[in-house]
Amino acid sequence: MSYETSPYEAWIATRRLTAAVPVMLSAPEPLRERILVEFQHLVQKRFVEMPVRVYLSAPPAVRSLLQASVDQLGAKEKEAFAAALKKVS
Repeated sequence: MSYETSPYEAWIATRRLTAAVPVMLSAPEPLRERILVEFQHLVQKRFVEMPVRVYLSAPPAVRSLLQASVDQLGAKEKEAFAAALKKVS
């Protein structure tokens, strides 16, 4: 429901992402796509710390989906994600 009422509020999105990623593989395809788009959007908007933490705690199958989202980003966004990943790891 929060995807409908608050799709572009980063403070909600970071919390929603934390709850959604662990169950992403069991979510219906449209919801799974929204989770991936939101993950990508947060990285694009430079809110990278929470997406990195979610990425690191995700199971391997989910992590590969998240990585594919990162791979679609521009060079600057990829660099920011990599830097945050290095900092948190």
